[in-house]
Formats: sequence, C-alpha cells, structure tokens
Amino acid sequence: MEIFGFSDYREYMTHRISSDEEGRGYQKKLAVAAGCQSSYLSQVLSGQANLTVEQAVGLCVWWQFDEDETDFFLALVQIDRAGTPKLREHLQQKIDQLRTRRRKLSNRFRDAGEITPGQETEYYSTWYLPIIHTMVSVPRFRKPAAIAAALSMPQSAVESALANLEKAGLVQQKDGLWSNTARSIHLKSDSPLNYVYHGNIRQLAGRSMQRTEPGQSIHYSAVYSLSEKDFDRLKQQFITAIEESRSVVRDSKEEAVVVFGLDFFRI
Repeated sequence: MEIFGFSDYREYMTHRISSDEEGRGYQKKLAVAAGCQSSYLSQVLSGQANLTVEQAVGLCVWWQFDEDETDFFLALVQIDRAGTPKLREHLQQKIDQLRTRRRKLSNRFRDAGEITPGQETEYYSTWYLPIIHTMVSVPRFRKPAAIAAALSMPQSAVESALANLEKAGLVQQKDGLWSNTARSIHLKSDSPLNYVYHGNIRQLAGRSMQRTEPGQSIHYSAVYSLSEKDFDRLKQQFITAIEESRSVVRDSKEEAVVVFGLDFFRI
C-alpha cells in the first residue's frame, strides 16, 4: 500500500515492517537508514519518541521514494511534531494537496498520442467502441464477423466502429485482420464524458450478471459506515490496486476481454 493511504507515519512504518519477510530484521535496517539506534526506533514506533526530519529523510532515501512520496512522509512527521494549531493546519493542507495530486489517475496514465475532442466524445459515448478497441488485441477477435458474433451486433455496425477507431489511430488493418496501434486513450478525471462512460460500463455489468453463471465473475456491492481516516486509506488501497492491475494487464498475453469497474464514494 502506498504512503498516501496513511495519516500517521508510525502506522506506515509498522506496515512496512510487518509486510517484510525479515520482520524485526527489517526494523534494524530502518534504524540504520534513519541513523539511529534500533532501541530508539522502537520508541518511535511505540509513540514514546518522534523521528527527526533528518531521520525521516534517511528513511525516504532507503525506500527510494519519489519527490511526492518524500514530501508526504516528511509532512506526516512534521505534523506529529508541530507545536501550534496553525502549523498543523498548514501541514494538513499540504498533505491533502499531495493526496489530491496523486489521486488524479489521468496524470499518471498520460499518452503521447493526441485524440481530437470529437473522436474522444464518440469513443466514450458508446459502450461498444472501447470494447471493440480492446477485443481486436485478442487473436480470435481480429475479424469483424467474430466480434459481431460475440457482441450480438450486426457485422456492418462492427465494421463501421472499426473504421472510426482507425480514423482515431487506435486500430489498424492488415490482410483483413485488425489489431491495436501503439496509441492509447484515457479519459481525464474532470471530463463531463465520465458520467456517460461509467454508466455504459455499469450497464455491461448488469448484462453480465444476467447471462453469466454464478462463480464465473465477481459482482459486489455494499454500503459501509466508517471513519474519514479509513475512507482515505481504503481509497488509496483501491488506487494502488488499479495501478497494480494495469501493470499485470500490460504484461499479460491477450486471450480474453474483461471489464473492471469500481465505485467507492461518499453519500
């Protein structure tokens, strides 16, 4: 789990120690990285002492944090050491700003290729363009007839969709077979098209529940009550899971087309 899901630096350190196979051996290494005695680090973890900023920087270097992660961890340390409400308020604002910046997934998934506004609107306004765009990466779906059969769509509609995707530079045809290009597309978090796109995906989930045998897919919905601190923590866990899933997908062989949807929000 990323540092941004934590509101207390001690909790993060404890998480790192408990997640490492070495356990207390890892804790000793952290003490070396922080430039302090192992006994002092134990006092820090128990709340009897505080890290200094210098010790915190040593840990950030050991963990190979990037700039945002370093700033966030240092802010957590400083807010715990802050002696005035004004300073704590200032540091909390910095923490919130770093979280917000990190949560904007569109900033992490930038693509060098440019899609015109009209092409973007068309792509995200229909449920089938993103699906067909993904399907052609699977060998058995590189012909319009196979896609049409799988989606229960007229072949002419599939061919029209492929032509539109080709104009946008997202797919290409060779010897009658369609495939993806190197260009990708990602909807910005503040785009008004988000409502339409996510609504289309949720409708697909409903279709899946009606036609899929129990146990073949995962469909989960729940309503919780929880603390603000745990809301932030769970949100960061889901963001981390999204990033990890993209890493798995990137290196995975194209054999099946799946839909992944996630909703986590305040009421």
